[in-house]
Amino acid sequence: MVTGWMLSTGTDTKGRRLLYIKKKHAYYLLPQHREFAITLWKHAEINAISISIILGYFLFHSIAGTALLALALYVLMLLVMNKKLLPSLHRVQGKNITWRKEKPAKAGNSMLLAVLLLMIGAGLFLCLALEQTQNTMETVTAALGGCIALFTGVRQLYKNKTIGK
Repeated sequence: MVTGWMLSTGTDTKGRRLLYIKKKHAYYLLPQHREFAITLWKHAEINAISISIILGYFLFHSIAGTALLALALYVLMLLVMNKKLLPSLHRVQGKNITWRKEKPAKAGNSMLLAVLLLMIGAGLFLCLALEQTQNTMETVTAALGGCIALFTGVRQLYKNKTIGK
């Protein structure tokens, strides 16, 4: 079973978009219309947790229901991606595939995104500190949302640092 952290995408020296699966040491041609699905697959954990927090808040009002929904969504995403998406991709034969160096993205836009995500995370934790939540589900939702926002903001800052080198 291939998970999102085993995936890497890029362009080779021939100009083809490729998906590399680290566990299998395999390269697959990546059509443009499948880029979004691969992005969803790469971030399946965060997507499942985020969707379950939103739906769990309105449907279950319990932490156990939300956690089970997150687990079910994650397993469903992995099954669909491994059983439907991966077999539909064409495997590239060749052992000497070299990656083209990516052009660095503009740091200004991604820096703004990082700062905004960090501010959202800080704001959610400030809600907890000022006791603005009314029940356990709101408290957990604010805490998990703050953790996700801070994690994503710090990851974006790290990307900016590594791209800027």
